[in-house]
Amino acid sequence: MLLISIVPYPSTPSFQTVAGYYSTGLYICDIDGNGYKDLIISNGNDMRAEPNHIYLNFSGIPSSTPSWVSSDEQFSGHNTVGDVNGDDRWDMVVAGFSGYSAGWNKQVNVLYLNGFSLPDTSPYWSSDSGRCFGVSSADINGDGFSDFAFFCGNDYSSDPEPVKLYLSNGSGLDTVPYWLSDSIYSLGGKFLDVDNDGDLDLFVGIYGGRARLYLNIGDTLERNPSWTSSVIGYANQVAVGDINNDGYIDVVVANMGDVHIYMNNSGTLSATPTVITGVGSYTSAVALGDINGDGYLDLAVGGWWDTLFIFENTGGNISSAPSWSWYSGGLVSEYIFLADINNDYLIDTSETFIVSSSNQHVFTLRHKPIHGVDTIYINGTPLLSGFVYSEEDGWVSISRSYLSLYDTVKIAYKYSKSLDMVVSNWEPSEGNYGFLNQVSAGVSFMKSEVLPDMVKIYDVSGRLIYIGKLEDFKPSRGVYFIKFKGKVIRKVF
Repeated sequence: MLLISIVPYPSTPSFQTVAGYYSTGLYICDIDGNGYKDLIISNGNDMRAEPNHIYLNFSGIPSSTPSWVSSDEQFSGHNTVGDVNGDDRWDMVVAGFSGYSAGWNKQVNVLYLNGFSLPDTSPYWSSDSGRCFGVSSADINGDGFSDFAFFCGNDYSSDPEPVKLYLSNGSGLDTVPYWLSDSIYSLGGKFLDVDNDGDLDLFVGIYGGRARLYLNIGDTLERNPSWTSSVIGYANQVAVGDINNDGYIDVVVANMGDVHIYMNNSGTLSATPTVITGVGSYTSAVALGDINGDGYLDLAVGGWWDTLFIFENTGGNISSAPSWSWYSGGLVSEYIFLADINNDYLIDTSETFIVSSSNQHVFTLRHKPIHGVDTIYINGTPLLSGFVYSEEDGWVSISRSYLSLYDTVKIAYKYSKSLDMVVSNWEPSEGNYGFLNQVSAGVSFMKSEVLPDMVKIYDVSGRLIYIGKLEDFKPSRGVYFIKFKGKVIRKVF
C-alpha cells in the first residue's frame, strides 16, 4: 500500500503578522465587506493591557501590521463576531480577562459595533466586570439576533465565576445577563445543536472539573446540566463538528497535555472521551475542518511552547498519529482558525430543510467552516433579514417569526476545499502565523509538473485503483494521488 501524507500545508509559515503583542483571541471573517477574510486579534491575555487589532486582507494575504486598533486597552482573552442589530455587518465581541501584574483585577467584556465598513474603535457596550477568557456566539431565543456567552473564572487567582449569557436587545447587548451558571473555572465552550431539535445548546469546558452540557429548553438554558463528562479535565478551547458524518455534532476539547473527543451518539455525547496523547504539555487550541478535501473534518492542535499538529480524519476516525507538524521555539498557540483567506477554492452549494417543529429555528449545515451565506429562501421567497449564522461552526438561525411548521427552508452558501490555517501566538517576540493551503481549484501541489501518458492513481486510503493513460481516467469527484517517475502529486477532481 502507498502511504501518503496529504496535509496540504507548507513546512514553514506562509505569512506572519507583526510581533510585540500577547495575542490571544482570533476570529477570521470579512469584516470590511471587500470579499476577503480579515484577521481579528484580541491581545493582552494575563500579561499586559493592550489594544485589540484587525488585520485587513485586500488581495489574499492579510496585512502584516494592524489596519484597525481599538482605543481601549485591556487584559483581553478570546473574541468572536455576530450581528447584534440586524444590519448584516459583523460586530466584534471580546472577553475581558485579568492581569497578574495588576493584581488579577477584573476586566469588562466589550462589543464593538460595525459601522459601514469597520467597527468603531471604542466599545459600544461593556459588561459588568469579571474575569472572562472565552466567548461564543449564538441565537439562544430565536429572534434572529446574536447573543453571546462568556466563559469566566480565574484559577490562577482562585476566583471562580459563572458562565454569563447576554442577549441582544436589537441594538446592542443587555446590561444584565439573561442566564448564569454556578461559579466555576471555565476558559471556553461552544454552542451547538447537540440533539438536532432546532435550537442551540451550550457545551462548557471546565478547568479542573467535569465538562458540562446545558440543553436549550424553551429559549433558555437549563439551570443544571443534563450531561457531564465522566473524567476530570483541564479544558481550554473547544471545537465542534460532525467528525463521522452521522448527522450529529461532536465535541473536541483542548485539555492540558492531551485532546478529549466526545462523540455524539444520536443526540447524546459519550460520557468518556476518546483521548489523543503526545500533543505536548499544555494543549490550549483545537480546530476542526476538512483540510485535505476528502469530506471529513480533520483536527488541528496546538499548545503553549508546543508543536502545531494536524491529525487527519480517515473515514470518520481521527488518527492517533499526526500527519503534519510545525514547531517554533516561540509558538504559544492560543487559538487556531481555519478559513479560505485567498478565495482559491470556493464551492457554491445549498441545502434544503423542512421545519419539523414549532421550536425549530437553527439549521446545521453539512460543511464547516462555511465561507458565508448567500441567500435564504422560505418556501421559495428570499429572506432579506432576520437571521444570523456562525461561519466557524456552520449553523444558521432564522427568526422564529418568519417560520411556520412544515415550511421549506433553502440555504445557499459557500464553503472552501482549500482551508488555510491561522494561529494566534501569545509570545510577543513573534507574530501570529498563517499557513496557506497549497491546493486550489483543479490544481495540484506541483502546479508546473507535466504528467506522462502512463500513470498510477491511488485513492485517499492509498489503494491503487488505476494504471494507464491519465486522459483515460474517469474519476468520481474526490481526492486522488497520481504517481509517476517516483513522484506523487495530489489532485482534486
